[in-house]
Amino acid sequence: MVQHPGEEFYYVLEGEVLIYINEKKYLLKKGDAIHFPSTIPHKWENSLDRETRLISSVNPAVF
Repeated sequence: MVQHPGEEFYYVLEGEVLIYINEKKYLLKKGDAIHFPSTIPHKWENSLDRETRLISSVNPAVF
């Protein structure tokens, strides 16, 4: 789990992604989106054995 100043947005183009925010788990599928403050502990992972494509926006840029 990571946390940092800012906010994050993810939109799934293809496949699935698991997003963990604090103790909650969110399964996002094609067409789903999520937005949250980056100050909350979080991580994400591809839950499939194939490629997942998504759009992400992190503000401010941390890398």
